[in-house]
Amino acid sequence: MAGLDTLVARTAEKLEAALPHEGDLIILLNLLGSVPPIEAFALLDGFSRTKLASRTKWIIGPAPLMTALDMNGFSLTAMPADPAFLEALSIDVGPKSWPGIAPYNSIATVPCPTLPETFVDAPSDDAILRRLIETGARALLDSEAHLNTLDATCGDGDAGSTFAESAARFSRQSIPCPWLHHESCWQQ
Repeated sequence: MAGLDTLVARTAEKLEAALPHEGDLIILLNLLGSVPPIEAFALLDGFSRTKLASRTKWIIGPAPLMTALDMNGFSLTAMPADPAFLEALSIDVGPKSWPGIAPYNSIATVPCPTLPETFVDAPSDDAILRRLIETGARALLDSEAHLNTLDATCGDGDAGSTFAESAARFSRQSIPCPWLHHESCWQQ
């Protein structure tokens, strides 16, 4: 499978080939299904590096505007930035699922805050809590294939792998946790 930027560029190139060669555009970035919010914005970021982005003046989405349980991925739709289209697409509507239309600008990034390197609370032990979490992690590791099979019926089939990877990371965790202050453990 190609990387995200490659997939977005390939989609944008095919769309652009079918468009008039000049004129400002409105782009709709539709999430067909199984696209979490972080990937939706990664798609928009990938789109910003396409040639088509330079002609884009307005954006709708990323949002799940036309989707179904058995659809995966995304689609791009283009229309001319015609004043009549802009007026119609800007009208306030009742359905909360309509994301509206927004001016398309370059992507803005926000710096990540500095995170603490260690726990605030001193390491401590709560044998019961630690054993419960370790048992849960083992259950996720042992259930990986079954969870993937279940997820394949209504998703992309990788929930078990995702949960198992989290459990494996937890199991490899070498930082002593402040188990008696368990709320601190989840901040790392």
